[in-house]
Amino acid sequence: STITAGDVAGPYVIGLRDALNNTIPADRDYIITLSSNSTAYTFYNGTMTPNTTIVLANGTYSAQFYYNDTRMGVANISATTVGAGGCNYSVTVIPGPPYRLVVTDEPATPAVAGNLSQSFVVALTDMYDNPAPAPWDVYIYFNSTAMGYWIVNETGGSANITHATVPAGSTNTTFYFMAERAGTWSVGLNATNLTSTATTVTVVAGAPNYLTFTSSPSTATAGAEAGPFVLGFTDYYGNTIMSTIQSADVTLSTNSTGEWDFRDMSGGANTTSITLNVGDGSVDFYYVDTLATIVRITATLPNGQSAWVDVSISPSATAIVMITNHPSTGTAGEDTALFTFEIRDAYGNVITPATDMVFQAVTNSTSPDHSFYDPVS
Repeated sequence: STITAGDVAGPYVIGLRDALNNTIPADRDYIITLSSNSTAYTFYNGTMTPNTTIVLANGTYSAQFYYNDTRMGVANISATTVGAGGCNYSVTVIPGPPYRLVVTDEPATPAVAGNLSQSFVVALTDMYDNPAPAPWDVYIYFNSTAMGYWIVNETGGSANITHATVPAGSTNTTFYFMAERAGTWSVGLNATNLTSTATTVTVVAGAPNYLTFTSSPSTATAGAEAGPFVLGFTDYYGNTIMSTIQSADVTLSTNSTGEWDFRDMSGGANTTSITLNVGDGSVDFYYVDTLATIVRITATLPNGQSAWVDVSISPSATAIVMITNHPSTGTAGEDTALFTFEIRDAYGNVITPATDMVFQAVTNSTSPDHSFYDPVS
C-alpha cells in the first residue's frame, strides 16, 4: 500500500491461519511484536495509543494496528509472536506537499570576486525533510547581505535572474552566485507559501590588479614621524589581496620641498625603496617632513603603476617669535617703518595661534623718550 509521510494509516489487520491458509481463532492470547526497517515510524494499537505490541486475544480471529511513517521510501513492517512465526508487509511512503526550501548542496571552494561560484542546489521538502515534487512551477527569490554588486544565475551564464524556478514535478533546481566584494555573505531564499532558508557563500579577492594604500594617516606634525603607511594590492573590484604571489619593489617619493625622509620601520633607517614580499599581503613605511603643508606621497612599481596619498602636515608645537621685516635705520623723533613678526615652529613653519597672544617689546635704547605702538590701535 501507499501512504503519505506523516499520515497515520490503517487499520492493518493481523490474524492466524492454518497450514491450508484458513483463518482460525487464537487458541490463547498472542503477544505480537511490531517492527519496521524505517528510521522514523510509530505503531499505534487499536485504541490509537503508540505501542509496538498488540494482543491477539484468545478466541478472536484478528487484531489491528495503525502505522505512521515520516521517512520517504519502502518500509518493511514485521509482525512476530512466540509459537506462530511471523509475517511481513511492505508500505510505500511518499512525500507530503512542499513545505520548506532547503539548500542541499553548496560549493566546496570559495568563489572569486566577479566570478560565478560553484553550483548551489535548492530543494523543496515536505515538513519531514523528504524531497517533495513541485505541484506547479515554484519561483524562488533571493536576497543577500553582499556589499556592492551581486547576481544570481541559474545556468552558469552572466545574466542576473529575478528568480530561479523549480519546474512542476521536480524537487530541486541549481543556482550560482556572483559578488564583486570579498567576504562571507548570507544568501536568503524564499518562495510563496514555503518556509524560507538561507545559506552562505565565501568570496575571495581575485588576481592583483592595483597597487594601493590600504591604510595611511591623513595628518602629521612637522618633524614627527607619521605612519604606518600601508601598501598592498587590490583586485579589479578593490578587494585587498591577502597574500601576493610574487615580490614587488616599490619606490617611494614625495613632492615636498622641505627636509624629509622615508623609513622602513618606526625609527628605522632612511630609505626610498621597500619590497612587498611573496606571501605577504602588505608592506608599511613611515614618513618624516619638516615642511608644514599638504604633501603628496607616491609609491611606484617598476612597471610605472603607482598609488598616492595626500598628508596635511601641521607645524610643530614648539613656538618661536621671529621678526620677519624690520627697518635698519630711522630718524630721531620720527616713527620708524613697520616692524613685522611671526610665530614659527622650530622648522620655520608659521604657526597660527588658536587664541589671541600678547607680546611685550623691549629695547636697549638709553633714551628716556621712546615708545612702541601697534599701528592697528
